[in-house]
Amino acid sequence: MDDNRDKWHDRTEEEREDEKGRKGGAATITGQAITGTTEQAVTASGLNLVAGVWLIIAPFILGYGGTVAALNDLILGIVIGVIALIRIFSPARTTWLSWVNAVAGLWLIFAPSILGYVLAAPRVNDIVVGIIVVALSAWSALSRRD
Repeated sequence: MDDNRDKWHDRTEEEREDEKGRKGGAATITGQAITGTTEQAVTASGLNLVAGVWLIIAPFILGYGGTVAALNDLILGIVIGVIALIRIFSPARTTWLSWVNAVAGLWLIFAPSILGYVLAAPRVNDIVVGIIVVALSAWSALSRRD
């Protein structure tokens, strides 16, 4: 038994983390352990990434390309997607970015009225996606740090 203990302590920190990962310990993303709460932030941010990609392609799928709504969705899709990617790869250090995404989601909810969307498709799309982004961003931001 002491033999195994000595072998464990003789390993580098990286070797110990690698061994933990193989035995069902915490996996890592860019050196950060993924626990239940970081997994929550990563999951919410991953779904926000999908929402960002949807915003980029929605004008072409729903038929409102070339409008102010399409430009708004392109810009917000890029912003939400990039922030979500940052949160996915650095969840513990970038919690505040989830609140930025929540504000972007709020903008999506109110943009149809403020920008005067004429068509129903972008109006409904932005309100629904905005609600989703706000909810996911809050869920991500409120995940407790480990």
